[in-house]
Amino acid sequence: MYNSKLILLYKSLSFSEKSLFKKWVKSPVHNKHQDVIQLFDFIASKKLLTKRTVEKKVLFKFIYPNTSYSDLRLRHIMTLGVNQLENFVCFIKQKEDQFQQKKSLIKHYSDRNLEKFALLNINKSKIAQTKRVIRDSQFYYEQYQLERIILEHHEKQQRVQTSNLQKITDAYSIAFIIETLQNACAALAYQNLNKKNSCEFPFLVTILDFIQQGKYDSIIAIQFYYYSYLSLANPDEVSYFLQLKKLLFEQHSVLPLREIKHIHIIAFNFCIKKLNTGAEEYVQEVFELFKYGLEYHILIENDVLSRFTYKNIITAALRLKNIDWTKTFIQEYTPRLEAQYQTNYQHFAEAKLLFTQGYYQQTLQLLNQVEYDDLFLNLDAKIILMKIYYETNSINALDSFLNSFYVFLQRKEIMGYHQKNYKNIVKLTQKLAYLATYDKKGQQKLKKQIEETAPLTERTWLLDQVEKL
Repeated sequence: MYNSKLILLYKSLSFSEKSLFKKWVKSPVHNKHQDVIQLFDFIASKKLLTKRTVEKKVLFKFIYPNTSYSDLRLRHIMTLGVNQLENFVCFIKQKEDQFQQKKSLIKHYSDRNLEKFALLNINKSKIAQTKRVIRDSQFYYEQYQLERIILEHHEKQQRVQTSNLQKITDAYSIAFIIETLQNACAALAYQNLNKKNSCEFPFLVTILDFIQQGKYDSIIAIQFYYYSYLSLANPDEVSYFLQLKKLLFEQHSVLPLREIKHIHIIAFNFCIKKLNTGAEEYVQEVFELFKYGLEYHILIENDVLSRFTYKNIITAALRLKNIDWTKTFIQEYTPRLEAQYQTNYQHFAEAKLLFTQGYYQQTLQLLNQVEYDDLFLNLDAKIILMKIYYETNSINALDSFLNSFYVFLQRKEIMGYHQKNYKNIVKLTQKLAYLATYDKKGQQKLKKQIEETAPLTERTWLLDQVEKL
């Protein structure tokens, strides 16, 4: 019973929803079964819902103290209980949707020939629509529905000369275009990730052509998805990304947060692809998107910041030498990590900060205190150690370290891309360490090899060291 639909659905309610449901189930308007009231009285009486506290026979005895246990009878009551929960969920969801409430009210008045009150609520709905800040596809679908209601009202009043068919068509078309572009973006993102065939969108070419002609320049939601689509479809065309970024930074209030999150990911992935080709200037773009994501809570889920995002933000900030910003970030956002990761990730962040400031001895002392459990944290810590050995000209220590690091990479189960990346770093650093300052031909050869090697996350550092020879 603990894993039954009844218990899982009940547990999904918030504290305030459970309090409201208690009143709901005791109202004869909604429930006429005293057994169902007792069912939920039993469930609500438990401080914790566990396999032991909601055992079937104990529940049955609570509801029917003088009756022999019947699994069939209990299952029937549980089914009635689920029905009550589902009806209640529908009720609270409908209560949240003010537009649908107004729509139902208008229909009721119109069906009962109370046209004066129907018109009053139509006008209230029109005013409410004009005040809405979010203008996503849902807004335009509701605008379409409202215009349909207005048309029906006019027809009923025989006011056909005031037809609003253009408004109906416009609202429906905008909603359709937004969702078509949304789906096209999702299909492209999926295709880029899985290298599988994309979906077919019969009207997409026509839609793109209309937008290009400037017919929807004033519809911000369309512009968002238009430039999202173009950024995905044309990863080499920077102008589309710049326009998308401008919309993100200036018009984000037009779309709900869940949609802004998806668009933020599209913009972010565009930058990552550029970085992977060696376009170092996109570190600044990535950093700005990180800051944007923090400011608008795009990167925070249930008040938690992912440890991977935390580390990537530190890396981007320090590549730009934003020392003071990084110090503040560590103080403010380390407590947002899951509790079990806070100590190690703060430790690593502080080590990386010390290294960037050139405090190599302090960095070594800090890194040597901890062997990180997290594989990728461990790998990044080893990269810092490698750089310190090289930059302090500790060639013997570096040589020994690189050999042991390569064995470590061979031994650990690391995803192909990452293993190849770190092996490339080790091999190229070994070549760098034994390259003579007078060997200009060898330097050019190594520089070319660094530029052409992929994947290679430390390309910039390696090229900088070649330039210093």
